[in-house]
Formats: sequence, structure tokens, C-alpha cells
Amino acid sequence: MSAITLSHSPADGTLADGTSRGDSAGPVLKAHRFRYSRTLGMWYLPHSRDKSANTPLIERTAAALREAGHDVETTIDNDAVRSFAEGEAERTERAEERADRFAERADNAAARSDARAKTGHGMLEAIPTGQPILVGHHSERRDRAYRNRAFDNLEASFREADKAEYWTGRADAAASYRERRENIGTTLRRVKQLEADERFWENTLKTGHNSSGWTTDTPEQVEEINRRLAQVREKLEHWRAHIAAAEQTGVKIWSKADFQKGDFARIGGTWCEVMRVNAKTLTVPYLRHPAAITRRDAPNFLWTWTRPYDEISGKMTAKQMVDAAHNVAAKELAESQAEPQ
Repeated sequence: MSAITLSHSPADGTLADGTSRGDSAGPVLKAHRFRYSRTLGMWYLPHSRDKSANTPLIERTAAALREAGHDVETTIDNDAVRSFAEGEAERTERAEERADRFAERADNAAARSDARAKTGHGMLEAIPTGQPILVGHHSERRDRAYRNRAFDNLEASFREADKAEYWTGRADAAASYRERRENIGTTLRRVKQLEADERFWENTLKTGHNSSGWTTDTPEQVEEINRRLAQVREKLEHWRAHIAAAEQTGVKIWSKADFQKGDFARIGGTWCEVMRVNAKTLTVPYLRHPAAITRRDAPNFLWTWTRPYDEISGKMTAKQMVDAAHNVAAKELAESQAEPQ
């Protein structure tokens, strides 16, 4: 029995080499969360790339494989990393490949649906209009089988149409991966979380412990904390550069300096009156029933709530809002008084 190598590096993830999908090691690896990759031709641990090794899990897996009669070697190199930008580029490329693959599956399912529908309708059209099954006639059995085949084709057409719709949705989601990933609002929220993560690991080094159980009691733990802090800082640098590039193209990043009390901020599909300008949020009215324009003097006003600046997509002053409302009212009046053509 050949030796199995359990290896890990952030660049490649956790892999099990020296085994194949159908051998006796498969059930053991599967029980320890490994999956088989036809592309790699080996078992791998999902979501293990760009991360430090899950050493306890690797050790448990190795022990279970040895207990099953396999020779096992383990190699861990947490310093063999790839840049965050390289990882992002690969994730985008894989999303594009998925989009193409899913779109092809959708096209194939749609073609099969059309073919089965055409066959089924053609068979039914061959039956004279209103022609019943002649019960007791020698043709009854053949006629029932014929009609059943026609309906089977139509049912198969519906199933294939459902598959086409499913794969189309998957293709659309994959195709929009980069757009969703690099959306400025999403990126701003991601940066806020990364900044919190940076403070978390910096404080861990200062205090010697954190709420997740990490300490600086051993050199290995300090090394891993510094490694995670470096990863967070690399991600921050990448996404801050993305935001700066977006600003260079004219994308507006809203902040406290852009608003004053009485202005209106566009949040989602609603213009909300600004009741208070805070460091990280705007205080706006919350209405019982949503409206295109949310004012604090609205009759269904309930309470105030705060919305972060990364949710804002536009701004109007109080005067601009009055002018806009006047223009809309004037347009509606003109349309209502226009003579029918």
C-alpha cells in the first residue's frame, strides 16, 4: 500500500496525495471533511487555501488513516503563500469559467426541452381532434401507449426547462461575481471589518491574549498571530487601493463632511431627511409604511434610526428636494391636462 502524503501550504491548501477516489482511504478522508477533486486528481480540504494549516484536523486525519492500515506522511509549510491579489485574480477567473460552464448546461437543457416539447406536441397533433380512446377496440392498448409517450415527452420538456432555468440562474450569479465582489458599498463594509480585525490582532500582541483564546505564551503562537495580522493588512491595502481607484473614476465615497441637518440622503430606493449627522452614520426617520421620500413630519413617523455612509448613493439639499418635488408635480399636472392624441 503506497504512502499517503497530507500536505498543507496557504498557496495550495490541504491536499491528500498518494490515494485515489475509489480506494480504502476515501471513506476516512471523507469522514474528516475532505472532498475529491477530479481537476486535481486527489482529495483536498475545502476552504483551506490562503489560510494557515488546521493542524489538529490534519493530525486526526493522519491518525485515522494509519489506523486503517495506511502509511502517512505530513508536511506543513505555512510560509508558502501567494499574494492576496493573485488569489483574487484566480477567484475571478474561476467564476468566469463557472459562468461559461453553467451557461452551456443551461443551453443544453433548453435545447433538450425544445426537442422533447416538439416531439410531444407533434405526437398529439397526429391524433384527430376529439378522437377518444376506443375502449375495447384492438387499438386501445397501442393508443394508450402512444398518448403516454406523448405526455412523457411533454413532462420531460418541463423538467428540462426547470433545469435550464436553474443553470441560467447559476450562470448569472457566477457572471456577476466580480461586480458583487468589487461593489464599492460592499468594499467599504469589508474594509471596516478588516480594520476591526487589524485592531483585534494588534491588541492581542499588546495584551498577550484575546477573547478567542489566543495568547502570546509560545513563539509559535506569536508567529501565527503576526502571520494573520500581515494577511489582514495585505487585504486592507488591496481594498483601499480599489476604493481609491474607484474615486479616481468619479465614484463618490460619502462621509460626514458631505451632509448637514435638513439634507436628504438616498438610501436604497428612498430619499431620507437627515435629522442628525454622526461620525459614521446619518440619523434618519423610520416610517411605518415605506415612501419614496421619508420626512420626519410624515404622519406615519415611528422613530429614528441610523444608516452608515456606505449605504448612501446620493444627496440633495432641502431646496433641491423642494425643486425636484415641484418639477414632478408640474410634469404630472401637464400630463393629466394633455389632450388625447
